[in-house]
Amino acid sequence: MQEFDTRTAPLTINSGPEVGWLRRLVRRAGVWWGTLLFVAVGIVTSFAITGTAMAVAGLPDMMIGYVCALICSVTLVPLMAGSLLSLIRRLDEAESQLYHLARTDELTGLPNRRALIEAGLRCSGPRAVLMIDVDYFKRINDTYGHQIGDLVLYEVAGRLASQFARAGLLCRFGGEEFTVLLNDTDRQSAYDLAERARRNMAETSLQVADLPALHVTVSIGIAATSVDHSLATDKLIDAADREVYRAKHRGRNCVCLADTTTDQPGSDESPPYCSGHGSGAGPNTPVSGAA
Repeated sequence: MQEFDTRTAPLTINSGPEVGWLRRLVRRAGVWWGTLLFVAVGIVTSFAITGTAMAVAGLPDMMIGYVCALICSVTLVPLMAGSLLSLIRRLDEAESQLYHLARTDELTGLPNRRALIEAGLRCSGPRAVLMIDVDYFKRINDTYGHQIGDLVLYEVAGRLASQFARAGLLCRFGGEEFTVLLNDTDRQSAYDLAERARRNMAETSLQVADLPALHVTVSIGIAATSVDHSLATDKLIDAADREVYRAKHRGRNCVCLADTTTDQPGSDESPPYCSGHGSGAGPNTPVSGAA
């Protein structure tokens, strides 16, 4: 299976933690050029120290001291500097890989919950969170097994990635739940994106392995904040999660928008609303039973 392109704007995963100047040198110049730089610095430094010491000592033949300093610089410095920079490069590559693995979902290749929280801490101003839950996913696992369920999640992730490409940061939150973090996005824009994703999922079946076409729908909860009424990203996640449950109670396959201007989640009578077909099982769904 091909990996999804998880690069999204304006939110991305950091390339790694803060690094020191030696690691930055290795990243920019490489081991060999870094070693040559150390050799050049070593020669200049050893010449300066040797010349000063011989002048203070009053030694007449300074050429011998310079030759000795040059020999030491071109023999000892490359060995020590090369070994040090090679070790730094291997450690840097291993740490960067671990950093990436810790923030990437193994199944879908999408960023995970840790990446979402870290990206949320860097956001400011108007933003929105979309919680997306696959409807009746337990039916698929119970009917076809967890391996097919994983393939369904992979295909759903690919469909969502195409819908939210360049719009925000799409993450797998856990299980059959996905989350989208949208920066500089108001309530209406977030709702339009969510509704378009919901329709695309409902109107296009998934082809998984040799099974008949699967009709999969999603329920989406939205919570948005503005400059006038700012909420932390974790609060938006909680509010969006509550709206997913409201969408489930309304029949699934719909989008529910939270009222984040008060301390309470949106209710049936509040200005926020739910829309959609309100049915999580379409006519082409080849599965049955309660979820």
